[in-house]
Amino acid sequence: MRARILDGSHRLSDVLRPMYCLRDSGELDAARHQRRDLLAVEAVPLYRDTAEGQRDPLNALS
Repeated sequence: MRARILDGSHRLSDVLRPMYCLRDSGELDAARHQRRDLLAVEAVPLYRDTAEGQRDPLNALS
């Protein structure tokens, strides 16, 4: 279980940084794609919730 949490934490941080850069440069579709790819594999509920919570900020910019 500890490994699953650690892997999820790394996956989330590996996706959020580039997602924010894409968002800030105006590439919202690419940022959404990053988030969707993460949600497709993320198993840790806390990290899924965090990734799903990024939907509203991305949609607000559209």
